[in-house]
Amino acid sequence: MQILRGPWHLRQDNRFALYDEIADEARIEGVVVPMPWSQLERSRGDYAAGIRLLEAELEKLESLAVPKRMFVRMMDSGYLDECPATSMIPEYVTELGGTFDTGKGCMWRRWDPTVMGYYIDMLKAYAEALDDEPFFEGIVVLRELPLAWGGTKAPPDYNNRRYREQLDRLMTEAVAAFRTSLVVSPTSWVGSEEHTVRHIEHVHAIGGAVGNMDVCPDCEMWADLAIRGELGETDFRAKMPLVYSVETSVLGLDAVGPDGGYTPPQIYEWANDVQRVTHLFWDRNDYAGAQEQRWPATLDFIRSNPLTNTACPENVGACRTD
Repeated sequence: MQILRGPWHLRQDNRFALYDEIADEARIEGVVVPMPWSQLERSRGDYAAGIRLLEAELEKLESLAVPKRMFVRMMDSGYLDECPATSMIPEYVTELGGTFDTGKGCMWRRWDPTVMGYYIDMLKAYAEALDDEPFFEGIVVLRELPLAWGGTKAPPDYNNRRYREQLDRLMTEAVAAFRTSLVVSPTSWVGSEEHTVRHIEHVHAIGGAVGNMDVCPDCEMWADLAIRGELGETDFRAKMPLVYSVETSVLGLDAVGPDGGYTPPQIYEWANDVQRVTHLFWDRNDYAGAQEQRWPATLDFIRSNPLTNTACPENVGACRTD
């Protein structure tokens, strides 16, 4: 179950109430928790409050009648926010010139080696604190991979090669830090088809995971094609963990699918049978689309339709089954 990304859901007490609702659900194996960068790093190098927050989250999930594993999904950019967007990005990043206005939000300069170094330092601190926790399943290292929303013009110092090289660096260092947890690059596209393929090849080689934060059967994003070997030379299905997210937008809000969004069966067929995902995050959608696209119906569907791609991916080595 993936928690939504609105202000209400970023309060821990509200999330805990939602966990209680699924305490007995055996088919819900884990929870995906959105975590703003600014909540995990209050000021440069200050991670204490964020570590306590996530430790409490794990304690709650472990205490449920059917314990749940935790994925953290980093919220590292401010959608529709003006910079400095301190609700998502630490203020010091803007003060150092590390953010820019995309026209549809505030983003940090992921291609800048210095700013990326600050972000990696933060992830390493959380790896040291959480990686040995048995119910910590993994982390999605960025909100999503596109540079900005809506194809807005990139800053003058940006280019696709620099961006991909820093994404490769981020995954290399994060995978090394989180030794026993999954590290996911939320790949959809990385500037060009070539850089998307090369990034996925790199993540496969270092033992990481890729996926897409927007399950969309008819969109056929570059990463979707690359994962199936329709771009590049390798079919990565069964070769690495594939982590996909079913967001409210494809369940009816933006009407991207047939008849105003996709239904759970349509999403499942594509994700499980075509992309062969190993993990599927379902938004707890309680407001968009028809009733069959909202959480109660989604939960009913999940109960009788588990994922079938359960073999240990090749690049992981040995999967923990406890």
